[in-house]
Parts: sequence; C-alpha cells; structure tokens
Amino acid sequence: MRVTDGDIDIWAHYAAGFVACVPTNGIVANGRLVMGAGLALQAKKRFPGIDLTLGKLVSEKGNHCHPIFGADGSFLRLVSFPTKNHWRNQPDPALIVRSARELAGLADANNWSRVVLPAVGCGLGGLSWESLYRLLADMLDDRFTVTLWRQSASVPATPRAVRYSNPEGSRPVRQNYPDRWLSQGHGTFKQGSSSVQNRPSLR
Repeated sequence: MRVTDGDIDIWAHYAAGFVACVPTNGIVANGRLVMGAGLALQAKKRFPGIDLTLGKLVSEKGNHCHPIFGADGSFLRLVSFPTKNHWRNQPDPALIVRSARELAGLADANNWSRVVLPAVGCGLGGLSWESLYRLLADMLDDRFTVTLWRQSASVPATPRAVRYSNPEGSRPVRQNYPDRWLSQGHGTFKQGSSSVQNRPSLR
C-alpha cells in the first residue's frame, strides 16, 4: 500500500487515471444513497445521479463496494467504499476491513493497477490514521494509494509494499458476487446483457 500526503487529493489522482474510492454508508432515502458530506458529497456534485445509482445498488445488493457506471454503461472509475452502515454512526473498523477485502477482490477480478482511496474514516469520521493504517496495511498491496490530504501521519509517507492476503484463503468478492454484478450491468443506469462479451468494461 502506498501513502501520499500534502496537497494531492483523491481527485488529482482520479484525473491521472486512477480508479477512485468514495466513502459511503448504507442509508437510502427516496431512492438515493445519502451522500451529504465529505468526499461523498464532492462525488455527488462531480457526477450527478450517482446517489440514485448507488441507492439502487445498496437497496438491491447491500452495503458493499460497488463499481459505478454511467448512463452509457461505461465504468466511471469510481467505487463505493462503505465505512459505516448509518451516516450518523462512527466509522466501523470491521466494515472498513470488509470493504478493503472487497476492493482488493474487485481489483484482482478486473486488473485494476492503480486505485486511490482517501484515509477512510479519518476525516469527518474521527478515526486515527494510525488505526486505519493497521487495518489496511496487510490487505492492500502497492496497486493501492491512500491519500493523506491535510492529514498528519506518524507512519512513513511511503511504507513498504505489502501483498493482499485473505484470511479465509479465498477471494470472497469474486466468488460471491462480482460475476453476477457485472453480468447485470451492476444495476446502474443502463441494464447490461447477461452475456460475458457484452459486459460493461471495468478497465
């Protein structure tokens, strides 16, 4: 896992071609995922309609990491990253660990080589960077970059690269749902075909 700090935020990495993770919760109101603060709100403003897309995904498939597609079926290079089940709650470390495993599985399944995520739970959520680092370091390898924008960190800005490992000895995301998600167009604006050759591209 790579770590950057300073004034380079997640959107600068996105502009450079990274897949970007957006911290989310599991609350849907009037068909739309609640995205009222922080990076979630920024993403909603940059990509109008993704709260409706994610509202449908969370309602149908649960509070998981979801790749997000546009109206034309193209992958927007955005992935939801649940950190809590209710927006009023504090970040849930167990949920963050599960989301990190799911994200690593999606990267494996779709050959993502550059993925950026913020210091999830450390902004408005109040989780310390040191605690987050301990949660993620053994699950995310050097394909993944964590941005510490305006954060102070006691760990090195460029820690050693570590390999993704799954304690259960399997790849739960790929086994449990990505193939089904992708074959259905992942429930976004445009319903996709169930045939493999017509899947929306995630690369």
